[in-house]
Amino acid sequence: MGNSQVKKHVENARKTGVISFKDMKLDEVPRDVVAVRDTVRNFDLSINKIKILPEFMAQFHNLKTLNIHHNLLTEIPNYIGELNKLESLNFSFNKIVKCTFSFSSLVNLKSVDFSHNQLRTFPDGLCQLKRLDNINMSNNKIGQWPRDISDIQAVELNLNINQIHDIPDSLVSVSRLKVLRLEENCIELAAISNKVLSDSVISLLAVDGNLFEMKQFQEKEGYSKYESRLTATRNKML
Repeated sequence: MGNSQVKKHVENARKTGVISFKDMKLDEVPRDVVAVRDTVRNFDLSINKIKILPEFMAQFHNLKTLNIHHNLLTEIPNYIGELNKLESLNFSFNKIVKCTFSFSSLVNLKSVDFSHNQLRTFPDGLCQLKRLDNINMSNNKIGQWPRDISDIQAVELNLNINQIHDIPDSLVSVSRLKVLRLEENCIELAAISNKVLSDSVISLLAVDGNLFEMKQFQEKEGYSKYESRLTATRNKML
């Protein structure tokens, strides 16, 4: 991208608070954007070839949306955890192996998408965010639940295509989780908590493609109570 194009985007951002370099074949973030660091609320860097997020992006303290899906990132800089006005964060379709930054200051976060990466652990900090509604961690290599899963406040959690081995009793005490997606994991029928089926608030539990037949799942103790919640939810949508 030429300097004239960058300047055009920067000038537009002064007026709109939005800056988009989507699908611009960038391999780095243009430094000129620092000029609108106090103005930009929505930053879209998706579908490029960016490998590293530069330190100067730590100055974008008013960001509400950061979209950088479909790039070549292998890690996320720690300063992301200091952008405390963020509401939506999308790092999907990168090559991220782990999340080391702290989520504790991201108190306004509502949506997180880390799908299609190479994560092996679920970031524990996500469980403490009170406003976080949607978490997408699908298509990773996650094999275990976070230790504080009972504290999670999300309404929908997507863990499809990972390496999860069970659906534990601790999910019973999760108060807001309505949709849990666990398709194509490594779950055996006996590793699904009967209490989750009978006593949780989960109204959609997607488990196709695991180590059992769906008919077996439907015959499991507690399934009838789960089915009642599922039916009630579907009826509300009609």
